[in-house]
Amino acid sequence: MSKEEANTASLRELTERLETLESQLFQQTRRIHELERRLGLWRAPASASPVAASSSQGRFVARLKSVNLTALRGVDWERLIGGNWFNRVGILAIILAVGLFLRYAFENQWLGPRGRVLVGAGVGFALLLFSIQVRRRDFQLYANGLAGGGICILYLSVYAASDRYQLLGQATGMGLMALVTTMAVLLAVRYDALTIAVLGLIGGFLTPVLLKSEVDRQSTFFGYLILLNLGIAGIAWFKRWRLLNYLAEVATFLLSLAWWLEWYQPQRMFPTLLYLTALFLIFALTGLIQQLVRNEPAREPELVLILVNATLYFAALHTLLEAEYSNWQSRAALILAGFYILQAYLVRSRSRSDRYLEIALNGLAAVFVTVAVPLYFSLSAVTIGWAAEGVALIWLGLRRGRRSTRLGAVLVLALAAGHWLLVDLPELSPVLGDRFLIAFNWRGLPVAVTIVALLLGARQYRRSVGVVTDREQSVQSGALGLAATILLVIWVSLDLWDYYRLLQEPYRGTGWNQGEIQRLQQISRFLVGTWWAWAGAAVVTVGVRRPARVARFVGGVWLLMAGMMSATNGFSGSIGGQPTLFNTNFGLNVTLAVGLAVAYRQYRHPTASIHRIEGAILPRLLLVGANLSLLGGLSQEIDSFLARHPSFSGGEVVGQAAQSVLSATYGAALITIGAWSSNQQIRRLGLLVIGLTIIKVFFLDLAALDQVYRIVSFIALGIVLLLVSWQYRQRN
Repeated sequence: MSKEEANTASLRELTERLETLESQLFQQTRRIHELERRLGLWRAPASASPVAASSSQGRFVARLKSVNLTALRGVDWERLIGGNWFNRVGILAIILAVGLFLRYAFENQWLGPRGRVLVGAGVGFALLLFSIQVRRRDFQLYANGLAGGGICILYLSVYAASDRYQLLGQATGMGLMALVTTMAVLLAVRYDALTIAVLGLIGGFLTPVLLKSEVDRQSTFFGYLILLNLGIAGIAWFKRWRLLNYLAEVATFLLSLAWWLEWYQPQRMFPTLLYLTALFLIFALTGLIQQLVRNEPAREPELVLILVNATLYFAALHTLLEAEYSNWQSRAALILAGFYILQAYLVRSRSRSDRYLEIALNGLAAVFVTVAVPLYFSLSAVTIGWAAEGVALIWLGLRRGRRSTRLGAVLVLALAAGHWLLVDLPELSPVLGDRFLIAFNWRGLPVAVTIVALLLGARQYRRSVGVVTDREQSVQSGALGLAATILLVIWVSLDLWDYYRLLQEPYRGTGWNQGEIQRLQQISRFLVGTWWAWAGAAVVTVGVRRPARVARFVGGVWLLMAGMMSATNGFSGSIGGQPTLFNTNFGLNVTLAVGLAVAYRQYRHPTASIHRIEGAILPRLLLVGANLSLLGGLSQEIDSFLARHPSFSGGEVVGQAAQSVLSATYGAALITIGAWSSNQQIRRLGLLVIGLTIIKVFFLDLAALDQVYRIVSFIALGIVLLLVSWQYRQRN
């Protein structure tokens, strides 16, 4: 062999050894990652670039870079799908088949009740024994699926014997269920098999669904749920399988809700309260197991479990006590507050490092104390509780740097606002005979608390410089502030409307006093329209200064609604006795014009950062709207004055001439103001008004007016045109 051939062979052998070493290293790395994942020690790799981590796009790119493509190529997909996934699906199919068989056999009387139960139990034990044999051959994953399926089928059989067929007494049935639960816990812990636990959980919670009875057996149903969840809590004591806790809480809630909707009756209040309290305590313990047993800091999913458990239990408690024991609702809230203070103390005594969980538990206690006050005075506590919980979660999320906690807080605040709009408003709206004061009424407290909570949340975000990204700080603070403003506008508007609606009720049905009803209606429209105009101008101002397009849109909508209210007030006519220019109709026109002018001025501000198209169109629309409101109000005042003085000679003809003089004078005034302020848009609008006046005088007044009033119209128009022309010449 030549020297060159020997070198080639050595290089080939070295390459093969390196490939073998790389393959072995990959296999060992994958095993280590799997062990870390099972022990809960694995974390996603950090971003390689701080720039990429500063934005969502950068984080996404970093995650893509962290994916081990070699590992994906090394996965045996055929073995994974055929050996693992098909095993799980097959076991699930067998579980469903056994459950459906028991139901079908019952419906068609194929076997007696004992035979059906024995068949199911035999299949379950057979799967367990077969899983032991398979495990001895080192087929761990396959054996886990078989064992989980056997546990599920045993659940089905015991539940059917106890609840469906009444073959076992309640104590015997509960004992056997506890035995099956213990077996599932021991198998899952002994073999470190999450699969057994998950399949056992699925089968356990599917059992009441598959074997649904036509008769309510509350004690068996809830006793079964309690034992099942105790088993899951036992697994959580030994293993870090948090997924089981979340699935168990969701499944328990769905099954309990289904029972509630179908079977609950007021006479079953006390046993229902007892069972729900037992479930609540189990989940409260489960949420703290990782911290109390292993001294591990709580994660956000544990906090979600605790919050959801507390919210659902208190909602059920509130509903149970509402009918006959409403005086106990506030006491129950205080008891829950004490319970969570005790939990916070236990967490603090166990470990002073887990401040996140301790603060969350104390915050939850504070929420229940806050809820107890309105409950004591029979006010809407749900809205107040959610509002307090939302602002507490924002504080906690900013304090501990948890983004998902902050997002959950915003969702809770949205629920509080929605509850007030959809539930509190219909229930707490005043009726005839109620003593009703604007802002100081039963529906005012929950929305006031919600508004304060939103403003506090916005303030916390504005002060969180360096804690969150600039975009999150700007968006969330602006959104919370805008939501508070919207609620405030809706609240005050409804209170004004209802106050004057109640004042009108004594006059309805009495034809001799319809004028008083009309007067009250005009006053209410004036106040509500004025409130909308002010609010719209203020929100547009904030939207231009920040800048925030959504705020500008909302403010524009309110200004438009104020304009529609002004038009409605004008069409309804004037009320006798109100002086010219000093009445609700003209007052609303002036207020609307001022609001539109303020918004126009904000758009024209040199520091306004507005899109080019929006900045070109909206200011002109606002300017036209403001002047149309003011000129229209003045025109209505002329018509109202002549209508209140029918003895005036030639009233209609005088009115038409006066309208021409008014529009010409108004146009000249706009040109003067535009020249003084160097505002071309105002000057051009004045020219447009005068141009329309010229058309009116030459084509309408010339044909309709008497000789004297024609002369007056033309003289007035001529003087105005000469003055405008002289002003333009002086300006040039």
